[in-house]
Amino acid sequence: KGLDQIAEGGVFGPITDQLDFLGSAGWTRSGRGNQENLIWQINFNHAAGPYTTQNLTFSRQVSSPDPNSDLVEVLSYGITQILGPDLSGQIFARWISFEDLDNTLMTSTQWAVGARLLYQVSPKTDILGQVVRTQINEEDPTVGDSIFWTARVALGHKFNESLTGRIIYSYENRDGGVVGNSYEENVVVFTIEKQFR
Repeated sequence: KGLDQIAEGGVFGPITDQLDFLGSAGWTRSGRGNQENLIWQINFNHAAGPYTTQNLTFSRQVSSPDPNSDLVEVLSYGITQILGPDLSGQIFARWISFEDLDNTLMTSTQWAVGARLLYQVSPKTDILGQVVRTQINEEDPTVGDSIFWTARVALGHKFNESLTGRIIYSYENRDGGVVGNSYEENVVVFTIEKQFR
């Protein structure tokens, strides 16, 4: 398979008292196909006010080669607002492009917009609600484009310093572009996380 190679460097620092910048650039070479790609990441964090923060990111990276390698470009924006002593909200949007480097999957682009609310019920308990709409455009017309609607509610509780539990309900609706690609799904997940120190 050969050896994957990567070289990357970057800078980080404040531009103003309210604006921070992170930038990096580099080069990768795949050990399997000898493909070379430029990679980069540009990130701006802006404190728009005492209760408002914004983030803008543009990146180009090569994903892990297992099971397949993609050239992934991401442009994302998010704004977070503190709405009260125990309540915060966020609105976000992102564009993602996947270019298959192994010729095993189709190239596609994604557009996603969403919103989430986080309510701190108590110092140990929180509730998170989120709604996201994602549109996937496939390069291959036989696959068909898809639109996903996803809603999620999660209740988390910290039992002690090392033990946290969370119950998550999620609903997903997919409107597929071809017959057989549409579905509705309801999922309930319960997790327990234990930290060992």
